[in-house]
Amino acid sequence: MLLPPHEFAKPSSLAESLALLKSATGEVKLLAGGTDVIFNMRARLFQPEILLSIRELPELQEVFELADGSLSMGACRGTG
Repeated sequence: MLLPPHEFAKPSSLAESLALLKSATGEVKLLAGGTDVIFNMRARLFQPEILLSIRELPELQEVFELADGSLSMGACRGTG
């Protein structure tokens, strides 16, 4: 089954992604890999105007050590 009509956006930075989210007038769904967004669109469970890919945003790929020795991992770390 084909996807309903939509715009696909793949910003190169988190700031660009947030600007797009802020300016969007219709529904936006985030696409990060490992999700069921595409399946649900094909099943017509929702029909967003924009699919926003955040999978490769550098800011969401970071892994760093915090002052207490614990690790902080970006939301998209390990999706590829």
